[in-house]
Amino acid sequence: MTDSASDDLRPIDPREVPARFGGRSPAALERLAVDHLLAANEWITESAPGAQRYEAQGVRAIATSLPAPLFNRALGARFAGLCSAESEAQIDSLAAFFAAREMPWEWWLDPAPEPADLPDRLAARGLRRLTVPVLALPLAPGIRPERDSRLSVWQAADSEDLRIASFILCAAFGFEERVFQSYFEEQPERWFPGDPAALYLAREVDGPPVAIGALITMRGAVGVHLMATLPAWRRRGLASLLIGHMLHVAADAGHDLAITTASKIGMGLGRRFGFSYLFDLLVFRSGG
Repeated sequence: MTDSASDDLRPIDPREVPARFGGRSPAALERLAVDHLLAANEWITESAPGAQRYEAQGVRAIATSLPAPLFNRALGARFAGLCSAESEAQIDSLAAFFAAREMPWEWWLDPAPEPADLPDRLAARGLRRLTVPVLALPLAPGIRPERDSRLSVWQAADSEDLRIASFILCAAFGFEERVFQSYFEEQPERWFPGDPAALYLAREVDGPPVAIGALITMRGAVGVHLMATLPAWRRRGLASLLIGHMLHVAADAGHDLAITTASKIGMGLGRRFGFSYLFDLLVFRSGG
């Protein structure tokens, strides 16, 4: 997540967007993708332990008791109509909100932030600038996931699945298990219905679950989120299995668009499934 797309990958030519994405204009697709990502990330965060909400003109944020930027995020930035001093006050207020919780945090900006110099202002405050590639895939019924007799995938269905998913999340992201170990199992009512979110686990046959992924439906699109694989089981096809299965489920449910984000490494996996690279979101993270 700390790097933009590799040099051999370029965003899709805007002239190709309508034909590939069901007649959507580039602007409409960008807006839909951003709306989905901000809403899905808000949903992931809002029920975490200790969640506290902040809302102001053009921006919303949630801070939690979990010490990771994934669970402490500001989302969007449109301070339209505010003078320079007023927008500075908004930035100060938001920064103070996170500082009071003493948690690392990050700010996901709208692709067209207002004011336009907001990225420069945040960089000047010592926040580290990152880029997050946004990918999209048109869906149609009949998508069939890859089959591998060595691997299996299933939707979380009981408290043990949620407990193991929390462990995988901790180990894959380097989170402290003591702090994060109950993220999923403390909110079964949000994961078991499968709407708006469904959690999936994967394993090698006869082995323990070692990978997870979530399919979240928000704002007219489905998104692939919270992908995590235990380090010792990476590069064995488990992430591919999960993504393929979730895309199959989404397409068969009638969804026509999937959205996700990718690290530099993940760009290749996304391209393998036919995702188009749309644009980079700007993210500013605390901690230098």
